Amino acid sequence: MENSLLRYVIVPRPERPAALLLPAESGWTLPFVDLPGHSFLMTGAINQAVHEELGLAIVIMRWLYRHETAPGVIADRVYAADNLSPVWEPPVGARWVSQAELAGLELAVPEHRAVLAAWFADTALPEPPPGRAPWACPGWFRVASTWIGEELERVGLKPTGPVMQLKTWSCACLLTVPTTGGMVYFKACSAQLSAEVGVTALLAREFPAHAPRLVVADQERRWFLTRAFTGPLLKEIADLSRWEEVLRAYAHMQIALMPRTGLLLAAGCFDRSLPVIAAELEQLLANTDLLVGDGRLTAAELAALRAMAPELRTCLQDLERLGPPVTLDHGDFHPLNIALDGERALIFDWSDVSVSHPFFGLVHLLDQLGSAAVPETDETRQRLRDAYLEPWTAQWPKEQLAAALHAAERIHRVHAATFVANQLLPGAETPDEWLWAPAYFLRKLLSAA
Repeated sequence: MENSLLRYVIVPRPERPAALLLPAESGWTLPFVDLPGHSFLMTGAINQAVHEELGLAIVIMRWLYRHETAPGVIADRVYAADNLSPVWEPPVGARWVSQAELAGLELAVPEHRAVLAAWFADTALPEPPPGRAPWACPGWFRVASTWIGEELERVGLKPTGPVMQLKTWSCACLLTVPTTGGMVYFKACSAQLSAEVGVTALLAREFPAHAPRLVVADQERRWFLTRAFTGPLLKEIADLSRWEEVLRAYAHMQIALMPRTGLLLAAGCFDRSLPVIAAELEQLLANTDLLVGDGRLTAAELAALRAMAPELRTCLQDLERLGPPVTLDHGDFHPLNIALDGERALIFDWSDVSVSHPFFGLVHLLDQLGSAAVPETDETRQRLRDAYLEPWTAQWPKEQLAAALHAAERIHRVHAATFVANQLLPGAETPDEWLWAPAYFLRKLLSAA
């Protein structure tokens, strides 16, 4: 299968510390599926493939290991699953294997022995380790499914099918359920990205034409339900005028919230003002262990970035002087997080939301044009820049806005790198999910320079 990746799954035996192993030509193997794409997020496809292959219902809790044939070249991944089939029995030849039995077995993939040993040790812990996401714990899916059913009943919706897992990673878990009122999405947010719950509720009230339609939100649990949209993602739209509509709508949302940044911060948004980014940049450039090695930056690249630091500080000061002031920043504003739902330009997935310079979102979107349906040309970029800046010209001269955008195009990479280093990595149980990202964005900064 072209561009495929093996996904191995550790499936536990219900109520006993044992893992499912299948016979293979060169020993015993964990159950695995061969699926296209390399994203670790698309766990729903793994669940479906395992069910089709073995008749076994599972949900992925977290990923444990990735095998690299070279730095950044991933050959396979191993995930820990929760077993939703308590009376299921292994097929002929397969078996449940305890930790004691594992030592006497030959494994088709020798590297998986250490992964299994760590998994067995983890199952013996009396409590989950600090920082583990709730959805990475056994039994969570059942609790969430029960809550979903209760809340749907409360608002007059009835499930017409089972709750299904769509994606899971250290920052969030996304489930779906069909109902009498259409598909509904459930999202659970991590503690470090908890602002999405409050901000989604705020935007649903203030900008119903451009925000997800909220069904219910539980701030304490960091759970919420939204109705599904029916239109295509912006990435699939070749009509550039629709892209321009989206950018104008986003700009108007940001302008309206400029006087209300206190409300955004109270909802949990990160303070990503430019002085904060400047201080974080100094700390990041000093962190050699994070930035260098294993396919990340070379020592020469880090030295070049450190030499750029005075210039970047000046650029940050210029951006602060030019304005506009900080306001709502989506944090991951790209064509896969925007949909055209009828006449609505719907912006969703506010997990990385912050209070920061408004132009970073436009820069991030422009960086994604190469994978979208619109042509990646200078004319396209200029039309999108003009459409986005047009609402701002009511308060700032066009020349000043153009200069601010030029500075934002450089600082966006700094913003992205420091966001990952300070907001995502510290709370991640599996930092490998994000370890590559600060170096990735800083290398893009070097390339642009």
